[in-house]
Amino acid sequence: GSFHYSQPSVDHLLARIKDTHDGAFPTGNSLAVRALVQLARSGFERYVPYAAATLRSYAGLLERHPRTLAYMLWGLYEYRHGGLPEDVALPKTVAPLPRTSDLVRIEASLNPASLSPGQASPLEVVVSVDAGWHINSNPASLATLVPTTLTIGLSGGELGVTPRYPKGHKVPSGLGGTLEVYRGKVTIAAVVVPHRLPKDHPDGMLEVLVRAQACNETGRCLIPATLKADVPVRFVSVDQK
Repeated sequence: GSFHYSQPSVDHLLARIKDTHDGAFPTGNSLAVRALVQLARSGFERYVPYAAATLRSYAGLLERHPRTLAYMLWGLYEYRHGGLPEDVALPKTVAPLPRTSDLVRIEASLNPASLSPGQASPLEVVVSVDAGWHINSNPASLATLVPTTLTIGLSGGELGVTPRYPKGHKVPSGLGGTLEVYRGKVTIAAVVVPHRLPKDHPDGMLEVLVRAQACNETGRCLIPATLKADVPVRFVSVDQK
């Protein structure tokens, strides 16, 4: 009936914690109540059950120690002053939020598929984003957004990697400006220069990692994810070439 700091699916914690005291900063649930109430009073009625359920879960504490949750009391006043219904229940089933890894995929290729010490090799990563979603460009348009970043590793070796991030598409930010984002398919190019290759191995695997944050057109941003692609590679000495 209220919000916690971890999802129910997290099974390695002894307890799911939530704050019960508005200090110098309000608790997350107090902030959530006021935000949900404002949304409900603005016409987004689907948020009413969540505001009501959160208030009900704190009802005992509000009655016994109202001063400890002053900000939530403000939300309760706004709830009742707005004439919102109190006998409303949460939906029986709530569709889980998608994950960034459900919406974004990567494919990587090295051409030619070989590395030589000190020799630059071009690598391309194609990032595919589902319709209705986007990922942030690099650099991100706002400091609060997570930029899309590319890193490449080689077990037992050392690489120099220079990514080249493309320009993004401009979309309205909802704050009077625009954001640059990546939509659909976008290609991130990189130059890979091996400083040191694994010893006694004729081939190996490049580990290509793309960190991205999926957001939709309404401004909802999901938890960032690190997407992985392995690229087979052959090691060639300068003498062999």
